[in-house]
Amino acid sequence: MNTEYKFDKDAIRERVQELIGILRENTGKTDLVESGVAAVAWRLEQRPLSYRDYGPYWWALKRILIAHNVAAGVEMDTAIANEYRGDTDAETIVMADTFRDLYLGTFFRGTNDFTLDVDSEKPWKLIDPDYENLALMMSL
Repeated sequence: MNTEYKFDKDAIRERVQELIGILRENTGKTDLVESGVAAVAWRLEQRPLSYRDYGPYWWALKRILIAHNVAAGVEMDTAIANEYRGDTDAETIVMADTFRDLYLGTFFRGTNDFTLDVDSEKPWKLIDPDYENLALMMSL
């Protein structure tokens, strides 16, 4: 059973409201999903392998990117996407970004092995062929 990197839903809901307030104050807009999708899409355009920064939240985040027509490809791990997501797209984006902050402060950049189940002998490996191939093509 995957138990690691799960965030408190109440804290995430509060963070969503806080970020909407900051967005409103800075831009006059309140659509956190639109703003979040644009930020993630920009990061991925600059560095496709940064999808790994989102760890197990990547697949739910990619589902949102697909819905907004900004994802590279449609590869999906539905089971993980359903397990590591919020109740809304805004919550999912905040969870993914919260994980990204943890990742950037804790892991070596590019790491794609994560312990989701402390009782498992093998780590879970995040591999999205769509973004791996895009990164490879950009390096040529």
